[in-house]
Amino acid sequence: MRIFFVLLVLVANGSWAASFNCAKASTRSERLICSDKKLLELDEKMAGAYRKAYNAASDEKQLKAEQIEWLKERDACETSECMGRKYESRIDVLDKIKPDFSWLKEYAGQTTNALAWDKRFSRFIKSISPITKQDFGLGEQNLAGVLSDTLGGPPDNVTLGDNRYLTFSACVPRFCLEKGWVWVDLLELTAVAAIIHYDSRKADFLAKPVLLIFSKHVEVAALPQRFKGDLNKWLTRVEIGNKTAKYFINATGKVTNF
Repeated sequence: MRIFFVLLVLVANGSWAASFNCAKASTRSERLICSDKKLLELDEKMAGAYRKAYNAASDEKQLKAEQIEWLKERDACETSECMGRKYESRIDVLDKIKPDFSWLKEYAGQTTNALAWDKRFSRFIKSISPITKQDFGLGEQNLAGVLSDTLGGPPDNVTLGDNRYLTFSACVPRFCLEKGWVWVDLLELTAVAAIIHYDSRKADFLAKPVLLIFSKHVEVAALPQRFKGDLNKWLTRVEIGNKTAKYFINATGKVTNF
């Protein structure tokens, strides 16, 4: 049961800093890790590598199964040296797991609706959408679900720029003011999404949309100039006002002004 608890902590929302709490260390291997600064650093690094691999993996169940087997091997170690080698080899494996965005290119020139019908689309949307506790009138703050809704109505065409930058957009059926847009760098394997959202709980919601920009792959300070240029072109086309509140949400769900 302890192994499954560690995996639960690894994939819990916003709980990626380490794989367990040293204050609650109860097994021999956990006590060994908590008594060794290098092992603690490796454990934290492994937790981050696992998060990235989990977001990128095409088969999450297989990755979890492999991680369980690795935890058994780690826990069989009796020395810090043995455990350190196990961590280093596992981190190396996890770091090599990259997202597969190549299939998106198949839809260049087609509509966003055609792309959304692909069975891989839902997994892709989940893999690029963080969860935030900030309340924008989105229910449980499921950005993946909201983004999918905004991409499920009247579509635009999927565009491919410089054989590298892919963008697609659409709007909510029967409420086309609510829109979604996705930008993908097929070379760097990064994706950023945007939603024009209206909080219908407010009486004046039509006058006060918010622009939510989010990514699991890049922080706001590192957003590429190409992304900013393409975003501005989309915002100009959809005629969103300059006074619209704009926010950026990173992989951990942290919200900052954009």
